[in-house]
Amino acid sequence: MPNQDPRPAHKDAAYCPDESSIARRLGDFIFYQWPKMGFGWGVMGATVVGILFALGEIDISIALAGWIACAYTLHEFEEFVIPGGFLEDFTVNFLKLEGVDRILDERAVFLVNIPLVWIGLPTLAFLTALVDRAWLSAAAYFSILAGVAHIIPIIKSGFRRWYNPGLAMSLLLNIPLGVAGAITSWDATSKIRNGSLVTMSVFWLVFIQWGLFIGRRYKRTGAPHYRRASIELMGVYALVGIAAWLFFMVGA
Repeated sequence: MPNQDPRPAHKDAAYCPDESSIARRLGDFIFYQWPKMGFGWGVMGATVVGILFALGEIDISIALAGWIACAYTLHEFEEFVIPGGFLEDFTVNFLKLEGVDRILDERAVFLVNIPLVWIGLPTLAFLTALVDRAWLSAAAYFSILAGVAHIIPIIKSGFRRWYNPGLAMSLLLNIPLGVAGAITSWDATSKIRNGSLVTMSVFWLVFIQWGLFIGRRYKRTGAPHYRRASIELMGVYALVGIAAWLFFMVGA
């Protein structure tokens, strides 16, 4: 059955909550407008981090952790606002589903992005600043993986499609900042005791959970491509996992 929800994910600027409660109105506003809000705090946050770094108040590890957190909100803005259409593109062009507009609804996208990006990445930035510089490694690996995830569809299409929502920020911000963070945290992650093993494990588990979450919803569609796509996904996970652990062991 086609998706009957006529409202594109995160692209309807108007919202009309039935409740008159201020708390409910605020909650509805955040629920539907968080990608636009993220653009504002991402730009402001990146600016503040840059000023603090220029003044010598923070070092490069803290600055990179902060910039990685801010950059991902701009990534989300590209995916869901301008030009937007990430979910539709992912569903139709990557998963090849027919009769389904998008595999995830607003609630699923909200529940994935808010804890991981709005809470998880800033938390890693604070841990980098207050606990151990090794925490930068987790943010860096995540930033690289998130960026590379937008290159995979291009390769899978046989280079017939050169763009998907989120690709521009991946190439301009996520991957470069992630690589810079990985290089900067190389010495910091040279000892297992300082937390690099924990950060690697935590984000690897999150990455796996995200794949399982998508996989369960994909399987329910009964798509004929499910088995082949599952094999491809397992291959991607295996390659990324091996690469990540080799990187860790070389630096250990």
